[in-house]
Amino acid sequence: MLQKITLIAFIISSSFMNAQVSIAKALKSGLVENNDCSSVGGTKNTNFETLVADYEIPITSSKKHFSFQLKTNISIPDNSTSADELLKIETGAENFVVSGISGKGKTYNDGCNKTLSAAKELRFVIEFTGAYVLGETKEATFTLASILKDEKISTSETVNRTLTLKVTGVQAEDAASIDDLKQYGFNFGPNPSADFLGLNAAASIETASVKNLMGQTLINKVLGNKNARLDISTLNAGIYIVEVTINGAKGSFQFVKS
Repeated sequence: MLQKITLIAFIISSSFMNAQVSIAKALKSGLVENNDCSSVGGTKNTNFETLVADYEIPITSSKKHFSFQLKTNISIPDNSTSADELLKIETGAENFVVSGISGKGKTYNDGCNKTLSAAKELRFVIEFTGAYVLGETKEATFTLASILKDEKISTSETVNRTLTLKVTGVQAEDAASIDDLKQYGFNFGPNPSADFLGLNAAASIETASVKNLMGQTLINKVLGNKNARLDISTLNAGIYIVEVTINGAKGSFQFVKS
């Protein structure tokens, strides 16, 4: 499954007045199948001043677990008494949940399939519990290792320990385009429409389906005609995607239900 991962980092010299240092010496992140932090994908280790994991995920993707590996300059104490002392969700709890944490000698939420021996490492998995919606970004922020006190990291700088995870739904790269149907003189309308959507082509239109922006199929029709009408009167107002097949060629387009 294709996904685009952007990890943003700005490194600021600690010699600057009021400089901010990152709690992370390195951070890796990846999209995984389930609650498994033994692998974190192919993202390279990077020193972070700003901790942002920004993902673009196809709306058809079934992967919803984001695995992280955090390495710090200072050992994380192993006397934590709650998961929040290692990773606490601050905003976005309606769409994200911490599904597993593994530290040296400690696991929370049943851990995440990784046994750690290093005191300067923390692994965790964040699960996206919502649905990927085309063009819509969901965001959550987390506090990293609050048990690791600022004075142990630095005496002159403030410490950034806020991790931000952003997830945006995008169209799959292999999604069909209406351009693929131009050879058949395909057109449709009206758009917007409240009751029906007309489909017309110079060749027989084999099938047509209507999906919402979460990729769920709401209407699926076998047509077998050059001219057809889709009844969309029962759909809620909003934006939908129609997929059409003509002579084995597939194309898709958006329309607005008014």
